[in-house]
Amino acid sequence: MSIKITEAVYKKYNEDTGKDSAIYLNPSDLDKESYDKVYKGHLYCPHPDCKSKLIFVSGNVQINHFRTWRRSATEPLKGLHIEGCPYGIEQEDSEKSRRRRDPSYKYNISDEHMSSVLSRAYRAFIQSLENSESSNTGSGNLSSGGREETSLMLPPSGTSALYGEGEDVTEGREPAIPVRRIENINQRDIGTVRCIIGEVLKFYWDAEKKYAYINLKIKNNKVKVHFNEHFVANNRPQFRLFGFLNDYIQRLKKNNAAIICCCIGELNLSKSGVDVRPDRYSAFSINGKKLYAIVHEING
Repeated sequence: MSIKITEAVYKKYNEDTGKDSAIYLNPSDLDKESYDKVYKGHLYCPHPDCKSKLIFVSGNVQINHFRTWRRSATEPLKGLHIEGCPYGIEQEDSEKSRRRRDPSYKYNISDEHMSSVLSRAYRAFIQSLENSESSNTGSGNLSSGGREETSLMLPPSGTSALYGEGEDVTEGREPAIPVRRIENINQRDIGTVRCIIGEVLKFYWDAEKKYAYINLKIKNNKVKVHFNEHFVANNRPQFRLFGFLNDYIQRLKKNNAAIICCCIGELNLSKSGVDVRPDRYSAFSINGKKLYAIVHEING
């Protein structure tokens, strides 16, 4: 396991000098937004002559810090410290035991895990509506903050993170993704990855401005699935297909059908309410259908 690092060197090529400029940074100098836009891929180990890359880790679960870039088979040198570097110490601790001991450690979540959570959450939501209609009591699997989370939770296995913000899971199960109906979102959910469920009020898509969002129905607040610049940059081919998503939602509205959105993303506070920010196109569904299934249905 990589140790936490409290300093990093920001390096970026300077066209005027023809050399890399180097600036020493503390974790407090960065936030998630500035890291994604400016520093990601340009942070290095502060030890002299060490060229290992670092990543910035933030959130309300862990104290902000830097960590060694996880090495992979395709890029074995990216996270390799030079011999004698104090930050290159690897603690002999298996991933499985570390996750069991420290369930707050952040791990990336795969498309397959997302799909499973989305499908089960949608089925549970529909079942809760059917139970509510039949009993007229409003109860169901996802009706309360406590029951909704335990219905889909796995045993502690780390905290889920958007892709690239945590470590990859190589053994054991992926981290649980707690599920929230939009009316049950609370302060503890802010800054974390959650699966949210709610009825669609409005869909807005601007292909030229590269911006889209889904407003969800809720009283005395506003919850929005926000497909921001970061999403568009990483899902350009799929964002061009959002016209089909708009057609699908309009068709459902015309037929007076319920329009249920399930989305996995990080929850953030905005001026108007809560933004849910997915990182990939496979992180949301409408009435249980993913984007490409919607495109296929509209195309007939």
